[in-house]
Amino acid sequence: MSAHSNFSRIPALLAASLACCALQARAESMDALYAKAKLEKTVVLYGAGPTGSHDRWIKDFEQRFPGVTVTFTGGLSTDLNQRIERQLASGTVETDLAILQTIEDFGKWKKAGALLPFKPEGSDAIDPAYKDEDGAFTAVSINTIVYAYNTNLVPSADAPTSALDFLKSRFQGGLITTDPTQDDAGLAVFTMIVGKYGWDYMDKYMAQKPAFVTSGHAAVSNAIAAGEKLATFDSTSTTPRLKQAGKPIEPVFSYNIDRGYRALVSDEARLTQLRARLRSYIAQR
Repeated sequence: MSAHSNFSRIPALLAASLACCALQARAESMDALYAKAKLEKTVVLYGAGPTGSHDRWIKDFEQRFPGVTVTFTGGLSTDLNQRIERQLASGTVETDLAILQTIEDFGKWKKAGALLPFKPEGSDAIDPAYKDEDGAFTAVSINTIVYAYNTNLVPSADAPTSALDFLKSRFQGGLITTDPTQDDAGLAVFTMIVGKYGWDYMDKYMAQKPAFVTSGHAAVSNAIAAGEKLATFDSTSTTPRLKQAGKPIEPVFSYNIDRGYRALVSDEARLTQLRARLRSYIAQR
């Protein structure tokens, strides 16, 4: 039973992990925890992200701790966190460890006493920006959010380097992102763009007839690599993997966006308001 989570720092969003456990917090050595885990035989992990993104961690864990099997449940952060909420409400928590990008959940669960404080070996070397001071959660990865475009369909001279470039006529009907009302990383990107250019940007962006997906960021990159869409300002770790595999997709870094994600995700009321306003735009399609 451990406690981990991710923070995000700009320009990157971090995948977050936590341990959902109602046990009393106490200091225990790794050997003591391993002995208890062997008695239970399994560790239940909920992990958000593209298919296969947790395989290496699971393999490494099971090799280091023989006799303990990881039972994995994948999905979107916004689905997995609701499953955990239902478990907490019923008092039957089955999740030992969760890796999510909905970072605000960890602060809320910590306040509710639902997390088991635990500082793993080497935690002192982790930057304080990426961990809870009491050990309730810690970052496990940092994933950049970048622009991306299809290199067969968009000449490099026309590659977007600013959020304003996505408003050009050549991209009409060819844009795609995650649904910002369903995906917190997508919400952060839209919020930072609107923070810089105003809500008038959303009127112009929606006139471009963009597509929104609720199946995660992998779907965004896959659609661009397949030539189904031209570009996005909402691509993550799938993009470099597709490029490495020889697919016609290119990531582009922009430095024109305000970097205020950590302040955003700590304000639940503001998140709710932003989702509601963005939902009204999307509903007008």
